[in-house]
Amino acid sequence: MRYLSSIAGPKITTAAECADLRGHGLSVGLVYEDGTMTTAGGTVAGTHSAQVAIYEAGVVGCPPFSGVVIYLACDTPTPPVGTREYLAAAGPLLQQYGYARGFYGNPDAGRAFLGAGLVDAIWSPETWGSRNMTSVAIVQRVRPPVVIAGVECDIDDLLGPAAGLWMPASHPPCLAA
Repeated sequence: MRYLSSIAGPKITTAAECADLRGHGLSVGLVYEDGTMTTAGGTVAGTHSAQVAIYEAGVVGCPPFSGVVIYLACDTPTPPVGTREYLAAAGPLLQQYGYARGFYGNPDAGRAFLGAGLVDAIWSPETWGSRNMTSVAIVQRVRPPVVIAGVECDIDDLLGPAAGLWMPASHPPCLAA
């Protein structure tokens, strides 16, 4: 999972990084976040986030109309007031460009947003909300992070194809046994 944002920072992905990951046979998930409370901004913030996410997805090379999920982060255990309006504003813009609507946050809230037709996929930390991960596409597990190529990474479980990841550019070469 790699981040898109209107705010510069070390966790924001680049076109070169995405090309490298996909070129090595890895799928890439995209999540948009400007801050932990961005969704509290309601309709105005949702419109802004979707516009920037669409632009940034193009910058890193993820084509429109790909069906890739762009997860909108609500990085708090309980979504703030305004989150429903945020998702209602962002969703149609993402869909207009052929991206699916994702929600990162509390699994119970995610299921409510899924049931209301506001999102297509959910990515949730297993420590927030219920332990029932039904309908959750990706679960962020409570395990010590791993270091891959010098980068500390959380461990997530992909629970189904509904996660909407950006697939690899090609399959890595197979080594003869």
